[in-house]
Amino acid sequence: MEYPVPFLRRPVLLRDLLVIIVVCIVVLVDQASKVAIQQLLPIGESFPAKGLLRATHVVNTGAVFGLFPGQGVILTLGSFLGIGVLAWFYHQPLAAPSRLLRLSLALQLGGAFGNLIDRLRLGEVVDFIDFGPWYIFNIADASIVSGLFLLVCLLLISDHTGLRNLPRPPFGPYGGTRSRPEAGC
Repeated sequence: MEYPVPFLRRPVLLRDLLVIIVVCIVVLVDQASKVAIQQLLPIGESFPAKGLLRATHVVNTGAVFGLFPGQGVILTLGSFLGIGVLAWFYHQPLAAPSRLLRLSLALQLGGAFGNLIDRLRLGEVVDFIDFGPWYIFNIADASIVSGLFLLVCLLLISDHTGLRNLPRPPFGPYGGTRSRPEAGC
């Protein structure tokens, strides 16, 4: 439905059911898993006690890989900024953004919201996925990294992002029109 007054139109994000569903699923699964870990495992405990893949309850007051510990306020502001950048990128005038591009941005948004909720609610982020020698992470972190990986892949093969579907400028690389000059001129 087209509204006569432009500012009364629904925002693009509300029209994109894929993005809304993925963001909601990521946030719900992330938050539910963190609450379950908080209730079932004391901080520092692992289940099983040994093995390649374990659930280990830790909290992180810093950023990814434990960087910038104790910088909760700055990281919270950074989360808001990151969400703003993702929303800005989502609203860029791509001719037909693919489902994969929208999925990539939805995964990143869902993960950013999941960790932001922890920072606002607890002042720290709950991590619990302990996979061998890797750092301990959570569903939101995995979602952000997966979304970034997908975005990089899509940008490397830009025809899938809709970037090649943008209208071409009317001028050639050296000015003038695209048409070839007449012979003999």
